[in-house]
Amino acid sequence: GDYFWNSGMFIWSAQGPYNKLRAQNRGSGNEVHHLIEKRFLRNTNFYGSPKDMMSVVLTKAQHRAFTNEWRKQLAYGRLYSPDAVQFAASIVYADYPELLAIVNRYF
Repeated sequence: GDYFWNSGMFIWSAQGPYNKLRAQNRGSGNEVHHLIEKRFLRNTNFYGSPKDMMSVVLTKAQHRAFTNEWRKQLAYGRLYSPDAVQFAASIVYADYPELLAIVNRYF
């Protein structure tokens, strides 16, 4: 697959719909990350299934770091406006403009 870099550091190896990446990377040791957490699907203009949402392939550590940052920005158990989710995404992906550009298409 394609490889993407940020500041000279490997970030992710592929982007595409979650279900496609999951099938392609089964058994690889890498994980597939929804760019916008599934819990926020209703806060976007995306009307498909979470399995069709744009995602990226990450290492387990990278996936954990992004997920933890989402949790830090928007705690579980609360409802958030689309603007709040988009603002949180701008923080989560502040160092990854390529990912933020993809996320912004959902708003």
